[in-house]
Amino acid sequence: MPSKTINGHAIDYTVIISTRRTSSARLKITSSTTLEITIPSNYDAKKIDHLLIQKSAWISRTTERLKGCEAAAGQLIQPGMELPLHGQMHQVVLHESTHHPGITLADNQRILLRHQPGQTGQDVLKKILVIWYRRMAYQTLREKTEYWGGIIGARPNKITIRDPKTRWGSCSARAAISYSWRIIMAPECVIDYLVVHELCHLRIPNHSTQYWAFLARYIPDYEEQRRWLKQNGHLIMSLLGK
Repeated sequence: MPSKTINGHAIDYTVIISTRRTSSARLKITSSTTLEITIPSNYDAKKIDHLLIQKSAWISRTTERLKGCEAAAGQLIQPGMELPLHGQMHQVVLHESTHHPGITLADNQRILLRHQPGQTGQDVLKKILVIWYRRMAYQTLREKTEYWGGIIGARPNKITIRDPKTRWGSCSARAAISYSWRIIMAPECVIDYLVVHELCHLRIPNHSTQYWAFLARYIPDYEEQRRWLKQNGHLIMSLLGK
């Protein structure tokens, strides 16, 4: 597998020849150290190096973010580990306290996790974190749904926060919107995309060409946000799992 060093970070890449009619190359980062490059059949392979250099800043940003998520996915909940919130990694600090268990978000990107004396089992700590994440998700998603709903002219009858295994959100025929609490781990622009995606279904309940054109009025770069979820979503789904 060929490799390219980008900003001091080695990236292995695979080249895929597309069978579709396309005139440009596409990059897909599959992990913090690998990516796929899909090119049309008539693409000059000599241009690949130039393409990687041209996209080096984006590749570096994305792989750094992925490294944090990959590390968190394989870790026990312990002091010094990092978890994402709004696309930024936050360091977990355990604090023994006789007060009610909970979490305080410090200004310096630290998650202060309060636990009662002796209560440091993984199930206990994970439960505290999940409850906090769900509350953060509800607050953020409710505010964003209210904001974007006013702009789009579509408001749900109900908002619920759930933990589905694969879906990020859904919109029912009764105008009820459901979100995965895990989306709160994603960058703000991705959260906005999900909210607008579901709100647009209140106006157009399908994924037709008309729907995507309508969504693009509010999130012009929606394809970039969809791509982020496809490339990073499995890592977020693996964090704090059962």
